[in-house]
Amino acid sequence: MQVESGGRWGGVPASRTDVAVAMLILVAFTAVGLLTADRYGLTWDEPENLVVGERYLAFFCAGDVALLDFSRPCPEADNPDGLHLRLLDSHAHPPLPNIAAAVAGRVLGRWTGWMDPVDARHAAIVIAGGLTLAVTYLFARETFGRPAAALAVLALAVFPRFVGHAHYNLKDIPKTLLFAFTLWGLWRGVAFRRPSWIVGAGLALGAGLSVRPNLVVAAAIGLLWMGLRFRYWWGEPKIRLALLTIPLAAAVGFIVAWPAMWVMPVETARGLWEYWTWVGFTGRQGWTLYPVLALVFTTPLPTLLLACWGTVGSIRLWRGDEHRSLVLLWLWLGLPLVRASMPGMNVYDGIRHFLEVAPALAMMAALGAGEVIWLVGEALRRLPRWVVHAGVALLFLPALLDLVRFAPYEIAYFNRLIGGLPGAQAAGIQDATDYWGTSYRRGFTWLSENAPPGAFLYMPAGQAHLAAAVHGLWLREDIVLVSEGEPVAGPVYVMHTTRPTEYHAVDRYCRSHLEPVYLVEVDGAPILEIFSLSPEEWEGAWGAGSR
Repeated sequence: MQVESGGRWGGVPASRTDVAVAMLILVAFTAVGLLTADRYGLTWDEPENLVVGERYLAFFCAGDVALLDFSRPCPEADNPDGLHLRLLDSHAHPPLPNIAAAVAGRVLGRWTGWMDPVDARHAAIVIAGGLTLAVTYLFARETFGRPAAALAVLALAVFPRFVGHAHYNLKDIPKTLLFAFTLWGLWRGVAFRRPSWIVGAGLALGAGLSVRPNLVVAAAIGLLWMGLRFRYWWGEPKIRLALLTIPLAAAVGFIVAWPAMWVMPVETARGLWEYWTWVGFTGRQGWTLYPVLALVFTTPLPTLLLACWGTVGSIRLWRGDEHRSLVLLWLWLGLPLVRASMPGMNVYDGIRHFLEVAPALAMMAALGAGEVIWLVGEALRRLPRWVVHAGVALLFLPALLDLVRFAPYEIAYFNRLIGGLPGAQAAGIQDATDYWGTSYRRGFTWLSENAPPGAFLYMPAGQAHLAAAVHGLWLREDIVLVSEGEPVAGPVYVMHTTRPTEYHAVDRYCRSHLEPVYLVEVDGAPILEIFSLSPEEWEGAWGAGSR
């Protein structure tokens, strides 16, 4: 493995050219994301998240603290641009990414009319995804060199789960960005003796904690890394002082990112503590391999194999002074998985609860690719170096093709170790379907084009609010939403994603007795089904379910 070395920390500061490359990566990812935004749907928890940003934006404009009382409706803020948002545990949802989404909605939607109201709000997440790629590039470039940085970005950019979440996940993409920036800022501050970067890492840590408590793991990684490398920085007074300011900087970052702390700090802190302890200590009772298996089965095989090769290959380098950065990378890859595997952790629906490992996995895959480049270069010395690099980059081509094949349902991706999406569904994996109703957008389009006037639509309880949120926007206004067992006077369409744990009596009836009139398939497996029922079948379906 060839790694650029620029001193005892093995780091080479990024040049202006490197910063320009990082900006180009950001612009390219954002451009592709915005151009394809109208293919991606709305998740069923977004209405209760997006309302947070609208309320805070209204609070900034009006200065009325009552707007932060999420137990009271505020039609002007709760129904922006034709959307019908939802008040449900909204006080516990992070303001920072939702405020960014609300601002993007104003700029790209309401003011310019360039984008659909939902797509405009999703632009903020796309930009956060692009920034994550840019940070990954700069971090990898400064630690392992330009070739490794380019390969790390490539590995992350074709990671289906990362790309999918980067279109609609309001929490886990910003969390991943701030997690990566925190560790990069800490490493950079210590490696290049720049205290301001350490303080910046503290601010990012606090802002990240306001998005997800996962950033506690970033703090633990930093502490362990600094402890293991204690003798290399303790003699630097400025570094020691900067490190001591991290708790204060984190507190400032958190308070700035959660404006309710400005006006009602005690109530806000108490509510967050109760919510976080519930999330973090009410899950599985024992240790679980679920996070490791989920990562193994949802990572493209080239990336997975190269990351394994990079991990094994990097072990022989750990004693070298120029490779101390590897310790940080190992901790970054390992500790989030350990945390997610612990008793009490609420981890479900794939890798999103520990998505922060994705940049580290991509960097490790880049090191594995570096090993391949070195071996091929040694074996075929007459080949030009650029040919070897290009050939290794082609190892990621299958992942790119899978990304195109699954889009816009990248979260349904499973690799061939489990037999793809059909194999995952056969194994009974709960999240082997679309991600939280994003395919409903396609279903709404089909219904709006094909349902007769005055038709009725049923969706499983807990998901119908998604249709209500875009009623008149994505779903034709004359289509009537109905709930369980409600009388109807015309044809009823039953629409659901293929998630058996969410099925009700009518869903089970439809799957047992009827053929879908519309189906969305990915990788040869269904992720969304629409059935058409007469009023008599509708009534009979509920009756059959009650017997």
